[in-house]
Amino acid sequence: MPIFTAPDGSPVEIESNAVVRIARTVFSDLDGSSCRIDWKRTDLVRESVPEVLEMIGYELPSLVRLTAESNAEIWINAQLAEGPFPPHPDKEQEGFRAHIVVSGEPQHVMENEERILELFTRAGGTA
Repeated sequence: MPIFTAPDGSPVEIESNAVVRIARTVFSDLDGSSCRIDWKRTDLVRESVPEVLEMIGYELPSLVRLTAESNAEIWINAQLAEGPFPPHPDKEQEGFRAHIVVSGEPQHVMENEERILELFTRAGGTA
């Protein structure tokens, strides 16, 4: 299991196959984190997204890159996400083309349902 560094410097061990989402943190200047890893819980780590992907990606070939709000790249475990679904009407007005469900919560994305289905299927997901 890969070991990362929490903002306070303590080690954070992650089960790669339980990871559902990887994304750049939004408030990294405040706490010293660079990346958010959602798995059995949410962990913020100092390592950058590319570093996290390098350490987790080889163990988790089902990771798929999607585009979230503000064109931010996120990586989703296609085997643990649900969907794709149409965007909620208010989100469609904001430019989102679809949403998936990650850990029970909607994640709106810019890709359309057809593209998500293609990516998830190619990555071994059951969308």
